[in-house]
Amino acid sequence: MTTTIVINKQGYAVKDLHVFGETVSISPERTVMIVACQVNGMTTAAVVYQADGTFMGIAQSSNTLMQQLETESGYFRRRQVQTMQRLLPKTLDPDAKSLPWVKGQDAFMPITCYTDGPTTWVNTAFLTAIETQGFQTRLVMEGAPDIVTSKGRNKFIKQLTAIKIMSLWMCQDLYCRGSQLERAILPMISWPDNVPINVDQAALQASRDLTCLTTLGERLKLPVDEETTLADLQRRARLNISQRDMKTF
Repeated sequence: MTTTIVINKQGYAVKDLHVFGETVSISPERTVMIVACQVNGMTTAAVVYQADGTFMGIAQSSNTLMQQLETESGYFRRRQVQTMQRLLPKTLDPDAKSLPWVKGQDAFMPITCYTDGPTTWVNTAFLTAIETQGFQTRLVMEGAPDIVTSKGRNKFIKQLTAIKIMSLWMCQDLYCRGSQLERAILPMISWPDNVPINVDQAALQASRDLTCLTTLGERLKLPVDEETTLADLQRRARLNISQRDMKTF
């Protein structure tokens, strides 16, 4: 097995792979990473690496496989992660166009060279180190090849810190608990001093309301008066979150 996978400027890894599977199961427990690839001239392809050391090429995009995980798990990035992101300090607010998939202590982190380009996903549970390699960054993976990309190390640290915070807050919200063990989901990242350990439930509910309202606004064509009401409710929800931020930070 190749020990290093290099992501090029177009966001792909170039691989020579002759065996393709029709389907593959993506799981937070078994899947180490999903690599966006150009395989034998195909740009809509991915290679999935599993924790048992096996890997398989699939004639689907990496993002399609992640959407499959969302559908099968019933846990959607926009509905859950975007709701949590609004509670983060602005210094840790990740790019909204590349949302991670986070559910409690499980998380897949997107890696992109360009915002709208193909995406390689790594399971944070199998990420053991982030190293600087000249002008590139090496992600050291357990049981799979390392990933080398032009994305800067500091951006990965910022991304992982946000994931760590959301992971703990989700554990509190989903399971009504949050322990020191859960704070060590990503032990290589320090907990920021300006971020509360316990999620603000009132602010979280306000963010949920805003997510629901925004989704409704996109799906429904509302009469003018209802559109005005919707916009007003969105502003109120944002104000609630903003006021909470000023008190906390």
